[in-house]
Amino acid sequence: MYLERWQPGAAYLSLGEGVDQTLARCIVERDWAKWWQDAAWLSAYFTLAVWISIALPHAPSLTQEDRL
Repeated sequence: MYLERWQPGAAYLSLGEGVDQTLARCIVERDWAKWWQDAAWLSAYFTLAVWISIALPHAPSLTQEDRL
């Protein structure tokens, strides 16, 4: 998805311009066609990350000291 958006030789923002753009007011896009690819992978990613973080305290220890 990101490789499709990357354009070799294109002029990208400088660090200062990027910071300015990050701090600028955003325009909310409600058009599903513009962000469905992002929504698809972000939904899967954050769902999986939540379940992994819930499971981590219940996972067996990998160190020998904790097994005694």
